[in-house]
Amino acid sequence: MPMKCVCRTEIGSFEYTLTRKRIKNVNLRITGDGRVSVSAPYGVPSDFIAEFVGRNAKKILDCIENAKEKVQKPEKTYSVAEKDEFLSSAKRICAEIAPLFPEKYRENVKIEICRGSSRYGYCVPARRLVRLNILLSEYGDEVIKYVAMHEYCHFLVPNHSKAFYAELGARMPDFEKYRRILKN
Repeated sequence: MPMKCVCRTEIGSFEYTLTRKRIKNVNLRITGDGRVSVSAPYGVPSDFIAEFVGRNAKKILDCIENAKEKVQKPEKTYSVAEKDEFLSSAKRICAEIAPLFPEKYRENVKIEICRGSSRYGYCVPARRLVRLNILLSEYGDEVIKYVAMHEYCHFLVPNHSKAFYAELGARMPDFEKYRRILKN
């Protein structure tokens, strides 16, 4: 049965839901809307759980604050014209980078736009499909080029191994700069 609890520290306080389960570890989750839940094994003492939550209070409060900011900031909507403009930009950029890849990846690659919050792009090598997030339209062409290059490199190496980053670095030596822009 879930139990409501409160964590009070000198930096702030917040509520969390504690659920006892047949599990091995104490788990802490913060949802996108800022709700905090803790699940713990039946035998773990309540004061251990409270201390665990207290130790992580700063991180938890930061995540709750970030969730509040996201809720307050309305999600941008894009017009058909903006979507079309981004798609034509993305296709132009992909046409510029295609010659850097083996011939079989130069033609018949389908470029699509998508809307998501967790990924700026993704690739389906078997279908020769590259999808780029329309949120990239908020950045410059060089950042879009980086994401497109990243996805094209997945045609060659399907994971994020050293070999993948070697391929990416060979084609775009300053890719770390654009990666940092997107991480911030």
